[in-house]
Amino acid sequence: GVICTIRDVSERKKAESSVRRLSTAVQQSPSIVFITDTKGILEYVNPQFTETTGYSSTEVIGKDSNIMKSGKQDIYFYKELWETIGTGKVWRGHFQNRKKNGELFWEAASISAILNESGEVINFIKIGEDITQQKNTELQLKKALEKAQQSDRLKTAFLANMSHEIRTPMNGILGF
Repeated sequence: GVICTIRDVSERKKAESSVRRLSTAVQQSPSIVFITDTKGILEYVNPQFTETTGYSSTEVIGKDSNIMKSGKQDIYFYKELWETIGTGKVWRGHFQNRKKNGELFWEAASISAILNESGEVINFIKIGEDITQQKNTELQLKKALEKAQQSDRLKTAFLANMSHEIRTPMNGILGF
């Protein structure tokens, strides 16, 4: 006799395919993605993180996420961030981080909690973009605007002075 067991694995295959697709999407994402535990210890970084920061995944996995902290934001900035994500809310903002070589870069990030089935926070995920070029362009535009406004003030003062200098002799001539 022959005993045959048939098991439908189509649901499991679909789930595996979905997980593989999500994993590939995170790996190939142009955004910086990392996952930490509830204390901020890095558990996963994607290749874009490595490319942007210069840290390899083996260098940072198991380390505190503040390894990139630049010191440009005050303690209240980070306190608010942790309070927001600790309650399961999404935090969005800009901050400066430090690359492995010490160079500073600006990052626009969204950080949110990952919840288990019970609704408890088990991890945090950060998705960020390097916006250093945009911040530099913004700074250059602000400087150009200030320079233009200063030129406008100087031009106005010059014209007012010239008007006065021309009017005074003209009043004398007209009065004569």
